Amino acid sequence: MKSSRSAPKLSTKLDGPVELRRSVSKALLKQASARSSRRSQELEPEPADERSMAERLQPALGGALLSSLRSDQLRVIAPYFAARTLAAGTSICNEGETGDFCVVVLTGSLGVFAARECIDELRAGESWGERALFHGGLRTAELRAVQPAEVACLTLERLGALQRDAAAADAAEALNRQL
Repeated sequence: MKSSRSAPKLSTKLDGPVELRRSVSKALLKQASARSSRRSQELEPEPADERSMAERLQPALGGALLSSLRSDQLRVIAPYFAARTLAAGTSICNEGETGDFCVVVLTGSLGVFAARECIDELRAGESWGERALFHGGLRTAELRAVQPAEVACLTLERLGALQRDAAAADAAEALNRQL
């Protein structure tokens, strides 16, 4: 049975080690971007619970991502977040992937792992990945549920829609100023 994964294709006309490094770097970046894109698609919304996303995000108003928002602004941006339930041990991003979403922990906890070692733990109300999402860049660590958790995700695609929404301009600007 053939694997659906293929090795990065490298140019056969390389003039030296610098060109080889560039070619390999481009291939690896393309693979990381493809993995990240698949993971971002996995973070699409689940069926909503009876509480609104704004109510569920309310405890995060003191956290780094949402601290500059007023309650009325939170209600405007909340629909752009998607809720996801994670089983313990579920990894939602890996070190080196493109940062195309951020998360706010709603319940449970997530571990931040670098070199396979847990270097931090995020609890309800805390966010992660906002700098990579807003400013571009690669993930510097893996994020994994250390116990069952629920998170609110804001993907790059939804952030773009938020920024284009005239009714949400004030809230989007407050988010941009925060970061």
